[in-house]
Amino acid sequence: MGVEGVDKTKVEGVDEVKSGRRIRLLCFHGFRTSAQILEKQLGKWDASIHDLLDLTFLQAPFPAEGKSDVESIFPPPYFEWFSFNKVLLQAFTEYVGVQEAVEYISKYMKQNGPFDGFLGFSQGAILSAYLVSLQEKGLALQDVEPLRLIVIISGAKFPSSKMELAYRETIRCPSIHFIGEKDYLKTPGEELVKLFQSPFIIRHSYGHTIPRLDADTTLKVVDYLKQERDKLSLPSRTDEDSISKDEDETLQKTDYCVKNLDA
Repeated sequence: MGVEGVDKTKVEGVDEVKSGRRIRLLCFHGFRTSAQILEKQLGKWDASIHDLLDLTFLQAPFPAEGKSDVESIFPPPYFEWFSFNKVLLQAFTEYVGVQEAVEYISKYMKQNGPFDGFLGFSQGAILSAYLVSLQEKGLALQDVEPLRLIVIISGAKFPSSKMELAYRETIRCPSIHFIGEKDYLKTPGEELVKLFQSPFIIRHSYGHTIPRLDADTTLKVVDYLKQERDKLSLPSRTDEDSISKDEDETLQKTDYCVKNLDA
């Protein structure tokens, strides 16, 4: 299929200044869902968060090859970023379509960028973290701008030895991680967090979902996004040596919990 993006929050004529700059994120939906579904799922978040973001929802390149878990909630069509090798019956260790997805995303970014970063849910979050790491290592996305922020919702690493190279070094890109207490990807998500230099973590009591955020957590997310937005006016730095010792010591993990709300 051709490259398809759904851009619902693009702002025309916004000056590139701190007060008006939105963080432009390319968004990757979950397994066997769609760009339109992810847009609806993110509608749970307060307008104060959306006001800081310029979101482009990208449709995965492959039609779903099986049943979707959201069929009772959202109508088709459904898509997937990659699948496992059904011939070898090695689910979650042998993947099909990952390289094609990387090339598809790279092409879209070159034609429609620049983007400041990624937002991904579930399978889209796994792919987001993988791509950011590959870019920092010079293995992918070398002809687009360096990524400045990644939002990971129910993410994980690829549990495949063939992809281990992507996870051998610390990922320096600023990151927000949403981790659910009842999510089946909770433990893999915790392992992924350890790879990031200064993760901002939001914990919630729900399962594999995009959670509603209470007022206090919404304010914390807004404050964090404003800080990252203001950094966009500064030159990007891809050289690890460009961070001074004093500056590096200020980088740390930030961890918050969401009060119980309906998921």
